[in-house]
Amino acid sequence: MNILLTKNLKISFKGQRNYIYASDVFIKVVQVLKDYFSSENIEEIDFSMHKIASNQLEFTLYEEQPKGVHDMQSVFNFKFEEKEYFGILKETKLEIMKRTEYLEPELFKQFEINLLEKDICFRGKSEYSIMDIYTSLNKHLLSNMFPEIKQGWLSVRTKFNKVFPDKYEQLKVVFKKDFAGRYFQSNLYFNNQEIGQIYFSPKQTS
Repeated sequence: MNILLTKNLKISFKGQRNYIYASDVFIKVVQVLKDYFSSENIEEIDFSMHKIASNQLEFTLYEEQPKGVHDMQSVFNFKFEEKEYFGILKETKLEIMKRTEYLEPELFKQFEINLLEKDICFRGKSEYSIMDIYTSLNKHLLSNMFPEIKQGWLSVRTKFNKVFPDKYEQLKVVFKKDFAGRYFQSNLYFNNQEIGQIYFSPKQTS
């Protein structure tokens, strides 16, 4: 296995959550890759979270698919210049010491939801990242479509055709499919162009 890069992501908790937010992992990894390749031409992204993490994550980039890697927290695969790369994230023993404010209920108030069309959009400006907004859009849409699911939601997989720009006029999420109550797929739109999919799963109750 040819390891190209190993990096501690130095993530903060969001609000009062005591677990790492998937959108923060995505943002950190994309920035690491932009720096490594000195380019934003990262395509066919497939990012999945296998387990909840409450300590810092370490990202390792491989030139070929790794074998025999255990205890993976997350997987981040993609293409750069038509070559496939493989990323693995593992939870370390380093504690997360910082928190960032996240006023998600205030963000919800700015969304335009249409339950008949099963979609939701955001047209304003926000201090939060595009990934944060996509995550909150989908969470708010699913919470309204499936009010019987009261334990909350987790983002478990995100797929993008390519890295999106920083500026936008509209972000939109359209519900697509319910996989037997285990996974819920929505499609993601950037300025009315479909750019990817996001998958949520209901939180497991103890």
